[in-house]
Amino acid sequence: MRFPKSELRTRRYLEKLGYYYIRSGRSYGLFDFIALNKEEGILIQAKCNQGPRSAELEALKTFDNYPKGIRKEIWIWKRYHREPMVKIIGGR
Repeated sequence: MRFPKSELRTRRYLEKLGYYYIRSGRSYGLFDFIALNKEEGILIQAKCNQGPRSAELEALKTFDNYPKGIRKEIWIWKRYHREPMVKIIGGR
């Protein structure tokens, strides 16, 4: 099974940072990853080179069905960069 490049890079980066993650990519939900460690949780939408389109961004911003201690982020992987550009779009 092949992963989109942004999801593969996100998976490897989360592992490097010590997160446990659940992947639900390939446009099957609003977020590609749910990442957890002992201190926090992150809902992540992973993208390559550009952010989500306006309709998708609005859906991500208005989503509020998640517990306290979790934040929503968009990770944009720019070409030749080793770390994602992270945009926090909400959290509790």
